[in-house]
Amino acid sequence: MKLRLLAIGALLFSCFSVFGQSSEFDAGGFDAMRIENEIKLAVPNEIVDSVWKYLTTRYDNDNLFLKEFDPGFSTKIAEDFFTDQYYDNEEMQLLKRQFGVRHRSRYVLTDTTDRKHGRQLLQVKVNDIDDNMLNRAEYKYPIKYYGTPDTPIDGHPLFRKIQRDQRKPLADRLNELGIDGFSLFPTILIKQLRQRVYVSLNGAPFATMTLDGVTASFGGQSTHYTELELELNEINYTLGDSTARAKMEKINEQIKGDLLATFPSIKQDQTPKYNKGFEALGLKDFSSRPFLGVQEEYLSVGLIFFLLLVTFLYDRLEKKAWEGQAEAQPREAQ
Repeated sequence: MKLRLLAIGALLFSCFSVFGQSSEFDAGGFDAMRIENEIKLAVPNEIVDSVWKYLTTRYDNDNLFLKEFDPGFSTKIAEDFFTDQYYDNEEMQLLKRQFGVRHRSRYVLTDTTDRKHGRQLLQVKVNDIDDNMLNRAEYKYPIKYYGTPDTPIDGHPLFRKIQRDQRKPLADRLNELGIDGFSLFPTILIKQLRQRVYVSLNGAPFATMTLDGVTASFGGQSTHYTELELELNEINYTLGDSTARAKMEKINEQIKGDLLATFPSIKQDQTPKYNKGFEALGLKDFSSRPFLGVQEEYLSVGLIFFLLLVTFLYDRLEKKAWEGQAEAQPREAQ
């Protein structure tokens, strides 16, 4: 009986280890590592329309060439709009290591009833996780707004947006990467109109082909470029064994080869959008960032109230000092 209870306990422990949110390998939940395998292609702006027309034709369900590999492949078209506010510090640690910390807002333009429409997340992207140059680690954290700040951390430009029970896991995760989370402030804002082809295999998500019209902004400057991402479904890729991953990667390479053969001016460039935006904007650092390091659209009502309060108190103190001087002058005259 005792051995049976021990066996059941061990089984339950292993289940929680595999499926719990804190597990590094469950590919689900918050503060859990997912592996993102993605081919990034730079697309000249002048051929964007031709590339999208090709994608919608080549990957149309009635004439889908992927069925040569498996008849279970199918596709659907969608259009999204993403807003990504990136964060970094004075030392530009994230930029230099090609990491990313961003607050993402997503809007599904083709279906506002989609469960992901309006979703917001904080994402941490980590480079150089293994020998595969296409692989990055991703950690996700829930966004929640609490209104009036109750504690000092509620006023931090990054942590004030994070669900309170996830703030410590986020800080710990960043600390593991050698980054002080409290040193981070908003930097480049990236907006993307994303035209997407979703690829499924036997009804399960397999990959996405996303043509991104990217606008990067910082300090009153903005720039535009276009990128095509070929991304394998991160959950299925993370959970897959080496054989399953190799099969997924092979088909993604076939998709890339087909595109490059059709559009020779497209070039593979694995540089993250954050770094591309920094370079395209001609930045050297973030010394030109807005007041208090906060983009204008992220000035919260609380911060505005704080600034008004400081102005009011300063005015009162100045007025009191002036009245004190006015009273002192008659005495001195006597």
